[in-house]
Amino acid sequence: MHQHLQHALDEIDSATAGVTDEELARHRPGKWSSAGILEHLSIAYTGTAAALEKRLAEGAPRVKPTKLWQRIGTTIVAHWGFFPSGGRAPAGTWPTGLPPGEALRAARE
Repeated sequence: MHQHLQHALDEIDSATAGVTDEELARHRPGKWSSAGILEHLSIAYTGTAAALEKRLAEGAPRVKPTKLWQRIGTTIVAHWGFFPSGGRAPAGTWPTGLPPGEALRAARE
């Protein structure tokens, strides 16, 4: 497993160690539960992997030059660890309501 994926798995395991399904399902009004976040991560990871596999099967990935605002965003989130609030995930990555245990298993896979 790639070191970045292993790190993500380690973080998921650490954050969910000893957490019950009831705790994973809790959420504030209008916010996703921890189970919903895990499901979202699973959907996003799976979709990204599928898209990468498709591009590789085509023989040559389509590459666009990175724009300055994309580089800045990457630096803020990936290198500084700041994730701005108020944004919305793409609709295709929204949680559908998997039971907490299934959401955790899906994210770990």
